[in-house]
Amino acid sequence: MDLDGFKGVNDNHGHQAGSTALVEAAAVIRRCARETDMVVRFSGDEFALILPDTGSEGAAAVGDRVRERLAAHPFLAGNGLNLRLTASVGVATLPDVAASAEELVRAADMAMYQVKDSGKNGVRIAQAE
Repeated sequence: MDLDGFKGVNDNHGHQAGSTALVEAAAVIRRCARETDMVVRFSGDEFALILPDTGSEGAAAVGDRVRERLAAHPFLAGNGLNLRLTASVGVATLPDVAASAEELVRAADMAMYQVKDSGKNGVRIAQAE
């Protein structure tokens, strides 16, 4: 998943505020995950959730829950701000969409960019090629 509009946080409020917003986003995402799930910052303002034993519909439901909770979160409230961020989420599952970790990441990334290209703030399930 990618935080929509995150560049504006850094540009308008500085990189320290951006770092704080990333910590807040990670906490929101972690609260949406199960104890067995793994939440990682993947790159910049991108996060990955690894959801063992979860099919595409279940993963999409988690992605939608994360997206809704991020959109409702008042980012940087502790700094006197009330910023809103949304997320674009791509879902891919093994083995139905990908046969390797690299293919899995590529499929999820492509689905995420399809969300971004169609207006952001959504979830898309990757399809097998």
